[in-house]
Amino acid sequence: MNELRGDADIRLTGGSATLGWTELTGRERINVHCGTGGIDVLLPAIETTVLDQGFLPRAKRITTHTGSEISGVIGIGTFDIKHWQ
Repeated sequence: MNELRGDADIRLTGGSATLGWTELTGRERINVHCGTGGIDVLLPAIETTVLDQGFLPRAKRITTHTGSEISGVIGIGTFDIKHWQ
């Protein structure tokens, strides 16, 4: 899913979610939860702060200087944050 705006709450029991933005406006409030699988977040090359918590489950909260907040929890699997290439 790319370019989600506003509020979103995504919940997966298994599988993976890839979320991407070429631009974050500050209006994004995204929460993704995945029991088993993976979460990939693709961000533009902007200033972000990442709070990484826990091991199992693993939680991350990404905030940007514009005010966007993207958070996620993965039970078993990978949680990667990357920049668009």
